[in-house]
Amino acid sequence: MAPSEFWGLTPAEFYWILDAKKPVQMYGRMSEYEVDEIYQDAYGEEAQS
Repeated sequence: MAPSEFWGLTPAEFYWILDAKKPVQMYGRMSEYEVDEIYQDAYGEEAQS
């Protein structure tokens, strides 16, 4: 990414890039995404706050 492109990013775009490059947190052998999927299946969307 060129410096001019970087400085042209909106805060939301910068956060998206930062979030995409962050390493996936692991819980044992499962990724945070797998754990979240199991949690949503067990408790539904409303249980997480």
